[in-house]
Amino acid sequence: MQTIFLASYVPYNAKIQRESVILFTIISSNGGDNMGIAEVLTVIFIVLKLTEVITWSWWLVLLPAIISFSIYVLILIVKLGVIMVTVVAMKKRKE
Repeated sequence: MQTIFLASYVPYNAKIQRESVILFTIISSNGGDNMGIAEVLTVIFIVLKLTEVITWSWWLVLLPAIISFSIYVLILIVKLGVIMVTVVAMKKRKE
């Protein structure tokens, strides 16, 4: 696991304000900034489509992103359902 540091530093001294030094901003591999396989495939397919290497339809090119988004939505619905069932069960216990 490698961490890349990127940040910007602008000195307060008026003489060197023009010299903005770019240092590093912390981008951690655990921070959710990484691209998954679906995002990588989508980018590759889009590049191949735009360079006319493949002649697929756009829905097929974007299918990895569509599947990934659908899975995220499904997980969200399941989580909300579990929360709703838990809340209802807790209300019934109090009665």
